Amino acid sequence: MENPIIAKEFEGYGDRVSIHAGLDAHVVIGKSGKEICWVLAHKDDGSANEEWTKTASRDKAAELVKGCTPFLTELINATPGHVVTDWKLMWRNPQIKWASPMGRVIHIGDSAHSFLPTSGSGATMALEDASLGNMPLRLESEPAIISSAQHTVPVSCHSKTLLTEDNRFERVACAQKTGFRRREAFHKTDWEAVAKNPDVLGKVVGDWYVYENYGNCVNFLVAGTLFKNTNGVPGYEYKPWTVQELLEASEHGVPMADEGDWS
Repeated sequence: MENPIIAKEFEGYGDRVSIHAGLDAHVVIGKSGKEICWVLAHKDDGSANEEWTKTASRDKAAELVKGCTPFLTELINATPGHVVTDWKLMWRNPQIKWASPMGRVIHIGDSAHSFLPTSGSGATMALEDASLGNMPLRLESEPAIISSAQHTVPVSCHSKTLLTEDNRFERVACAQKTGFRRREAFHKTDWEAVAKNPDVLGKVVGDWYVYENYGNCVNFLVAGTLFKNTNGVPGYEYKPWTVQELLEASEHGVPMADEGDWS
């Protein structure tokens, strides 16, 4: 590396990912071998579009990190071609309905639930969708019958897709909200709290529980037995929310005071 400031930052690292938090912005930097990429997320100024072809001068990005560690400015100014991709992050409210009326088609991944990059869970949730969507077929294939204390009934294709909705929605909605919560932690960082507990800015990963709860959920769908979804944040009772509500709270400096253990 020709730039001494950049070289010093990556000294001793072959591969590395780092996050730099600041006021209303954060930067994610990845290095793999000789390749380096960076992403700067900042407050919307109305200039970006929802497309991958829109570009802007790297000077705009450099201005947004003015006053931060010199490494960020040097890295941005080293961007080849003097241009960067300037795309808009489009947020979506939680979508409770994923399956078609007859259950023959089901949305998974971002088509069912879009994520902010700060969630760190978009690809993970898509893989979970695919795994859980296949699980009812596997568990019910020999034979496709579910037994309860009072009922022995076939599990229809419609019920199997509903299994995915019922097992997934609240967990995914919590993961989506985690992306917003982490964005707030990056953009409005309580540095005193971070000094006491650096894990405040850490990654949140939930548990996988389909094997333990599949039968109970099936019985709920086909026999009406009691089932309570616990595939979410411990101690948190899911409440519907919208992106607009979260943005308005952030603009007015209202902290997110959800109950439960989001750590």
